[in-house]
Amino acid sequence: MEIENHIGVVLPAGGIGSRLSGGRKKQYRKIGGKEIFLYTLENIFEIIDLKEVVIVLTEDDREFVQELIQKNFPDNFEMIQFAIGGKSRQESVKNGLLALSSSINIVAIHDIVRPFASPKLFNDVISKVKETNSAVIVGMPATDTVKKIDGEHIEYTLYRQNIFLAQTPQVFPKELILHSHEQVSNLNMVFTDDSHILEYCAIPVKVMAGEDTNIKITNQFDLILAELILNSKKTDN
Repeated sequence: MEIENHIGVVLPAGGIGSRLSGGRKKQYRKIGGKEIFLYTLENIFEIIDLKEVVIVLTEDDREFVQELIQKNFPDNFEMIQFAIGGKSRQESVKNGLLALSSSINIVAIHDIVRPFASPKLFNDVISKVKETNSAVIVGMPATDTVKKIDGEHIEYTLYRQNIFLAQTPQVFPKELILHSHEQVSNLNMVFTDDSHILEYCAIPVKVMAGEDTNIKITNQFDLILAELILNSKKTDN
């Protein structure tokens, strides 16, 4: 008998966004007249078998975010849960995982400031996780030559063919990623994404092609690029 899959999404949203000037956190900046995170949610709500979305944020932001979601997605609001962020992204993601209902068996962890990850991308990666019962992440091959440096000097050149620029979503069987987070929670180490934690735990992670437009908005140039992508999508439609 086929296992019924209940999909959950964890969205870390506690970042300050210090590389963006203007006072407002990057996830709440507007493109096309709408907050960035609302575009992210719009795509997420098209995930097949989606049951729950946990937004991990600061207590100060909760009322603002809740009101915007209720206004823009009244039919989906009941699947939204909130968790309070920790001192690091790693701790915030773990808090989000712990907030998921026990019925969730597959979880996608996604940067809330990647507003253009398409529903197809989410569904394709989730399908791969269902098929293989493995962790799967998306990304793009490097197009520039990559150098390992020491200060102002090149140490060596990395083979571009083996370089993969990771994106999100990163999708996992829930118990696998939660157990991995628990294994490293007391280590004094910085893990730059969730697949990095599995690497440390010697757990294989599969990779799939991401999307060129799946940018992470972290600086002013990214905001300009995001407006261009948004306008291009409007033209295509």
